[in-house]
Amino acid sequence: MSTLQVQGLWVYPVKSFQGMRVPRWPVEPLGLRFDRRWMLVDPQGRFLSQRRLPAMARLRAYLAYHDAQAGHPRLVLYDAAGEAFEVPMPNPTGPRLRVRVWKDEVEALWVSREADAWLAARLGADVRLVYFPDDAHRPLSPRYGYPGEGTTFTDGYPILLITQGSLDDLNRRLTQPVGAERFRPNVLLGPTEPYAEDTWHRIRIGRVSVRVVKPCTRCVITTLDPRTGQRLGKEPLATLATYRRGRGGVLFGQNAVPEGEGLWEVGQRVTVLRARGAW
Repeated sequence: MSTLQVQGLWVYPVKSFQGMRVPRWPVEPLGLRFDRRWMLVDPQGRFLSQRRLPAMARLRAYLAYHDAQAGHPRLVLYDAAGEAFEVPMPNPTGPRLRVRVWKDEVEALWVSREADAWLAARLGADVRLVYFPDDAHRPLSPRYGYPGEGTTFTDGYPILLITQGSLDDLNRRLTQPVGAERFRPNVLLGPTEPYAEDTWHRIRIGRVSVRVVKPCTRCVITTLDPRTGQRLGKEPLATLATYRRGRGGVLFGQNAVPEGEGLWEVGQRVTVLRARGAW
């Protein structure tokens, strides 16, 4: 088999919006830089995603980030018609909101009334745009994380990885194949045997060691068109449920934790440092 390497990289600046496929990007212990640093919440501070607002899939978040090694980028949002809205970086001393992501609570920076109004007009819902500040800490589950490790507004872990071998195996079972984007990964690795990632404990991507901590439980978002939010049926969840069901639900991909920082690039070599038994 050919050398294992990075075949795709995605950054999702705003949770549940369309992301960016990038050729290279800095990685830190919190994940790919600026991944899920922004999020929408309802008036009660509860996070919003395509599960509750499928129309979020029609909004695209783009980081105008000419120097990906330093500094803050400009975040530009685009609606389905291509209309743009540039989001100002929030003032670190500005208003803060207590927000909830699943069972976690964290203090977030409120961005602006103008951003809320622009988004509300396109989503038909009362929303707030918030930012995960540099001084916030959202710890990982103690079952899988070490003291001091954390994440941003992700569903729970800094990195979601999938492999081409597993995607190919799934698509052989489907009438209509699906692309990697249906699973909203940060990293696509290949070539591999199907579900080789289930046996990885620690890998190295470029110069960064990555701990593979637990399988990812998949939700209804995988059944939505990643560009429109339209429900496409029961696939791929229905097929995955026939052979990839675990204790928490239907599984595809692995959650992972970077143990350093560096630059990840498409084509970069990946090394399996330590294996584990299958889940």
